[in-house]
Amino acid sequence: MTDVAFAEVFDLSPVLAYEAGYYDRANAKLHDGNRVYLSGKNEPWNQRLDYRSRMWMDAVAYVWPKWWLDHELRAILSKYRQSDNKRISGYSVSSTCLATNDGAEGYRQVLLQLEQICQAAMFTSKGKVKITVFSD
Repeated sequence: MTDVAFAEVFDLSPVLAYEAGYYDRANAKLHDGNRVYLSGKNEPWNQRLDYRSRMWMDAVAYVWPKWWLDHELRAILSKYRQSDNKRISGYSVSSTCLATNDGAEGYRQVLLQLEQICQAAMFTSKGKVKITVFSD
């Protein structure tokens, strides 16, 4: 439901389907989920992000979620520090991977790392920052 939720947030609804693999009734065709996912066709919201790792790198997130989460959050912080208007948006797939793999402990690790990045953004902006975090 990520694509549905994020498309709504970025005012890009509707998406092709709830999931990347879907049946197209109009053309009587079953679409390959991997191909659709990697093409980003069902994720128009990706174009609105300042940071999103390449789609094929999501595999890294699932294999090494702790390492990749650190990479993604630091990349988002870097985009924030480089931004002139200081309004940026970023997406982390590894946060879901870590929470899915490690359950409650994974969620705790994600929130701890996220808190550190938020504190770094607050330090950079001398406290003049508004941070919004959401998850589907």
